[in-house]
Formats: sequence, C-alpha cells, structure tokens
Amino acid sequence: MVEEAVAALVFNFAEQHNFLDGLAEVDYELLRTIKAITSHLEVVRCAAGQWEDAILQAFSVWRLVNKAGGGKVLVDLNAAHISVIS
Repeated sequence: MVEEAVAALVFNFAEQHNFLDGLAEVDYELLRTIKAITSHLEVVRCAAGQWEDAILQAFSVWRLVNKAGGGKVLVDLNAAHISVIS
C-alpha cells in the first residue's frame, strides 16, 4: 500500500508540473514526504537524491512511451538506469 501512495503522490506532482518535462529537480517537500512514509521500509537507505533521480528518469521514460503510444521499457537496477526501446 505504501508503494501505491508514493506512486500517487509522485504522479499527482508530475501531472501538476507538465509531467516534469524540462525540470532538473523535484520539489524537496515531495521528497521529504516520500522519505517519511517509507521510513519503515528497506528503501529507507535511499537518499533524497536517489529518489529524485529515479522520479526524473521514470517520467522521462513515461513521456517517451506516452508520446509514442507504447514501447518497451528497459530497467537496469545495477546501473540505476531506465530507458525506452521503440
């Protein structure tokens, strides 16, 4: 349930900010809220900067997939990278 709350918070924020198009950073209050509601989970180890990077990368991919009407998403957890294959 916490992951759904995080997803809803982030999507709502992104929707209000043109799906983060052109943004280089995410609102600190959003990152602080994410850290607070995940403080009892394993992801507590993640720094706010890691959350920010993940959010920005995810919405970059989301915009590409949305614009193309679909696509394949590749995720490399070791490299902390996400991309789209058309």
